[in-house]
Amino acid sequence: MAEFNPSLHNDSKVFYSTSKNRVIIQWDNVYLDGEYTDGPDEENESFTFQAQLYSSGEIIFAYKTIPYHPKNIDDTSHHVKIGLAEAYYEVDSSHGMTITYIHQYHTIDIPFDKVVSASEVRFEAQPTCLMAKSCAACSLIKTNFDCRWCPGVQECSDGVSRYRQAWREADCNQATNSITDIDLCPNEATSSLPAKTNKFLRDDTVSGI
Repeated sequence: MAEFNPSLHNDSKVFYSTSKNRVIIQWDNVYLDGEYTDGPDEENESFTFQAQLYSSGEIIFAYKTIPYHPKNIDDTSHHVKIGLAEAYYEVDSSHGMTITYIHQYHTIDIPFDKVVSASEVRFEAQPTCLMAKSCAACSLIKTNFDCRWCPGVQECSDGVSRYRQAWREADCNQATNSITDIDLCPNEATSSLPAKTNKFLRDDTVSGI
C-alpha cells in the first residue's frame, strides 16, 4: 500500500501462515516510514492488514486497522497503490551485461474509499489460458482470451503472461508452432484434463477425446 517499515517500532511484526490451500501474510501494527501523511489531523498511527492467497486463485485483502484515509498518505517519496498487478520479465544479455526488464501489462486498482478498518476486498479468479495443462484442455477451456497450445514450451497461453519470454523464444505466436484445434492435439485421454479446469470447458466438448 505504501512504505511501511516494521523495524521502526518494537510492536511492529510481520506474520505468515501457510497450509496446503492458502497463504496468509499479516502486517501487524506497522507504521509509515517517515512523515508521509499530509492530512491536518493525522498522526503516525499503526496499520494492521492481511493478504490472503488461496489455491483456488482467490485473493483477499483484509483490513483490521486503517487509522486514516489512504488518500492522506503523501506519495511524494513512495507511490501509494492498492490493488493487484500482473507483469512479465524479459532478460536481455548482450555486450557482457544482463539486464532484466519488468513489463506490467494488467492492473486492478482498489478505490481508496473502500479501504477502511474492519473491511475486506475479495478477488475471485477468472479462467485463464495458463490453467489448461494439456493441449486438449487448452482447446476446450472457456475464457475471454485467445488460448493456444505451444508444444515447444508445453504451455497454453495467449502470448501475454509471466512466461512471455519463453513463448516468444519458441516462436509460439507463429500459427505453425501453436495448436487451437483439438483434432490436431496429440493423443490425449479425457483424464488429461486437469480437474480444476473442467468447469471451464466449452459446452461443445468433443466426445471420445
